[in-house]
Amino acid sequence: MTEQPATAHQPAQGDTQGKAQETTTPFSVPSSFLPPHPPLVGRDCELENIRQRLCDSPSASVRLALEGVAGVGKTCLAIVLAYDPQVRDCFPGGVLVANPGQHAAFISRVAREPDPRSEPCLLIMDDIRSVEDIQPFLNARPHISLLLTCRQCAPLPQATRRDLDHLIGPENLFPIEPLSDTHATDLLRQSAGIPAPDGQEELEVLAALAGGLPLLLTLLGGYLRHQRQAAPEAWFAQAIEDLKEAAKRLSLPTSPIEQAGRVARRGFLSGLFGKPPSPKPLSPKVILDLSVGTLPRHMQMDAIRVAALLPDPLSFDHATAHAVAEPTDERSFSVLVERNVLRETGDGRLCIHQALCEWAEAEKRFYSEVRSAHRRLIAYHLDRFSPNNAAALAHWQEHPDNWQQMLRTWEEATADPALLQTCLTTMVRPLIEQGYHDEVRAGLVHALSLFREDSLLLGLANYDLGLIAYARAVYEQAVEYAEAALLHFQIAHEEKEQGMALTLLGQIARTRGDHPAARRYLEEVLLITPEADEVNYAVSLLNLAVVLMEQQDYHAARPLFERSLALHRRVFGANHPRTLTIRHHLASLPETGPPTDPPTVEHRGNGQEAATAQPSGGEQSQQGISRKAKTTTRKGTGKSGRRGPRAK
Repeated sequence: MTEQPATAHQPAQGDTQGKAQETTTPFSVPSSFLPPHPPLVGRDCELENIRQRLCDSPSASVRLALEGVAGVGKTCLAIVLAYDPQVRDCFPGGVLVANPGQHAAFISRVAREPDPRSEPCLLIMDDIRSVEDIQPFLNARPHISLLLTCRQCAPLPQATRRDLDHLIGPENLFPIEPLSDTHATDLLRQSAGIPAPDGQEELEVLAALAGGLPLLLTLLGGYLRHQRQAAPEAWFAQAIEDLKEAAKRLSLPTSPIEQAGRVARRGFLSGLFGKPPSPKPLSPKVILDLSVGTLPRHMQMDAIRVAALLPDPLSFDHATAHAVAEPTDERSFSVLVERNVLRETGDGRLCIHQALCEWAEAEKRFYSEVRSAHRRLIAYHLDRFSPNNAAALAHWQEHPDNWQQMLRTWEEATADPALLQTCLTTMVRPLIEQGYHDEVRAGLVHALSLFREDSLLLGLANYDLGLIAYARAVYEQAVEYAEAALLHFQIAHEEKEQGMALTLLGQIARTRGDHPAARRYLEEVLLITPEADEVNYAVSLLNLAVVLMEQQDYHAARPLFERSLALHRRVFGANHPRTLTIRHHLASLPETGPPTDPPTVEHRGNGQEAATAQPSGGEQSQQGISRKAKTTTRKGTGKSGRRGPRAK
């Protein structure tokens, strides 16, 4: 992996401040994943079979897939296996749980790059839906075992099915069936908090209506828990009436519900005449509607708005939920958790099941609420990048689940020019730094054709494409994009953005071993960066000093390190990581080195001083010819109304 500059004047090495650090270390179960609550019911056989298959020969790659309808509990099974002590012992390399969108660069790297340890490890991928989701794993390293989950309800495309069969093998597909009648009743009783043997007949018929799907059983149980508190003697009759109302709202048949009421009313007579047939399962939409539709009106809307967020296994924090739902009742989210509409995942975070999100999105009566919630989420994401929210952004970015939520905002921006313009100046760079290269690149290419008349936006899009090419080690392409960015920034008279492009060109040259070219680029950055911009000036000094040090030009590097250190101490403090890095570099420099002309100071037309090292000799490369003459320097002050690069 190549080192990637993040902003205009990011130092060539040793700078980690400001980058979001993944809380998920390689091959560890993310903190956002907790064993399901309540514990799994009726899955002992499936757990044992899958555990045995995974652990029989962990030194060899094992590839399994859990297949079942939405709500049958595939994700819960996978998470329980991730926490299973025997499974973890079998995979000393560790366990990673994610969905295809999470940790994009890391997952691809895990699947393909060599690992000197080569310890058996398990990668659990949730909700595989397309060939792109499984492509990185077709040639995964042999010590990586895979456990995938995928749906049965919507048949996979033929190409995906073919690749899935090739990757997994039909014999390694584990169908996850609905719970048996007995286990379904037990789970419903547990979720509703009804002690045994109370309400046995009533719970049996209600469990039959849920079709044995754990999601529907827990939602129905959350509803019953509340209903028994409100009407202890008439909870079943009220449940039947509420189910019928939900079916009517959806224009669905009520006959299975009426049959359930008749079956339960027979009571002890059922033993005399034989047990009547169980009612047919309801459409899942009816129970989804019941779980939300019986809430107070304002809490209904809160649940619908939260459904605008991405579903489990991704989680979200309370601040994001509040920004999206704008609840008027502080008890709202607690009630939604009690009703099993939301689930707590630990660390103060929540998640919502995908079936609830899809139901809310599909219901026309909720369309305006969901769209409004989407707009509030976008506004919340953009607000994270306000200068006043720097500390909150740093904390928010620490959790990996938040990146996927932000990525969806970027994807929506590709269809909205105004939003795309805003995202180009805010979130795109952090997404690139997190490795979402493929996901971001399409929008950037679209921006090139969309903003043909805006030199600044063209420059930003080219620069970001250059970052992606550089991260992928496609250096010729990276140079082309960076030079195009520089040209557009010059046309737009944006000095700081010119520093971005020049720094990227310098970093590319340095990575390719062309230190003389890197030096020339970084000298130009130093020339156009005013000393009054202490942050970027300090980093520009450090960038150039590192290249000089790598050239063994210690005599020229030392004064630049010293000046950068003084600025870093004043601006960032003595314990800032970059300050410590500079001190380390200074301590490691030999006392003597090859003689060279030291940096000189020339006065700029605006009265500020800028340090510039003398050219190292020899002809400049074609891309560096007359760069100083072409680089725009605005007298007085640079344009500051738009985003300038900032070292983090």
